[in-house]
Amino acid sequence: MTVQSPAETPIPTPLFQLPTDLQVWRERQHGLVYTLPLGALIVAGADARDFLHRQLTIDLRNSAPGQSRPAAWCTPRGRVWTVMQLVDLGDRFYLILPGDLVDAAARRLRMFVLRDAVTITVAAEPVHGLVGDNLDVGNQIRAITSPGRTLVLSTEASAFGESRATHSLPLAHWQLLELLDGQFWIGAATQDMWLPQMLNLDLLGGLDFNKGCYPGQEPIARVHYRGRVSRRTLLLRLAAGVMARVGTEVHTVNGELAGSIAMSAQADDILLAAAVIAVDLASQPLRVAGQSALEVLQPQVAV
Repeated sequence: MTVQSPAETPIPTPLFQLPTDLQVWRERQHGLVYTLPLGALIVAGADARDFLHRQLTIDLRNSAPGQSRPAAWCTPRGRVWTVMQLVDLGDRFYLILPGDLVDAAARRLRMFVLRDAVTITVAAEPVHGLVGDNLDVGNQIRAITSPGRTLVLSTEASAFGESRATHSLPLAHWQLLELLDGQFWIGAATQDMWLPQMLNLDLLGGLDFNKGCYPGQEPIARVHYRGRVSRRTLLLRLAAGVMARVGTEVHTVNGELAGSIAMSAQADDILLAAAVIAVDLASQPLRVAGQSALEVLQPQVAV
């Protein structure tokens, strides 16, 4: 399937200033991760762009074929129902999202179609992860998520062209790279908990404020225009072996509840956790499962 080159896809500035050892580790990663725990929906039809523009947190009027961007689909309360990577192919869109939400997202999205000329189907292609520069993926559908990291939809490994020469990369390495890039997925266990700003989507190009209405737009805009974001997602570096599952609470050293973990990954004795933390407590020493965080990385903005 031929698609326009994604060279014009806007790539956000790195969200976190990484310490030297983590930056070195990241630069050493190179390879292919087969069949990520992700899936995709295909939204097509004459009204597909208009329809998604009214549903998602990004402005699709300025999107061009070949681009990919993060986005969120929210509840009427403004809480994130799912995070996705949207691929604009002009006449249709691929929405890459957590695999455990694909079927439910298809059913839920169809409820809003009404009279729109739109079809919503589950993509047959599995989603793979490719790490490295200048690796040929041929004409496969792809979404560049950060410099040197690409999601690829393909039913055949041979479709990766020159990238077949690369070695296989463990899933845990890919997930750690996602955290280092500040990209977090929302699964069934963490739906309807946080505003998109709390997941830093406004800093990653996944939230536009100069667009029309969409589910949850009013509370999301109210926080933006009338106040400040009360929580932000920070990156915690923990000692290997610390229990840092999704939903694990994070406390200050004084025992005050600061937030909870949204996603975690461990590879090569590096354990990182993305934690949604109250901004007023973000500068305090933090603890997970009774163990102090070795490092706390905050987004490179004033929170």
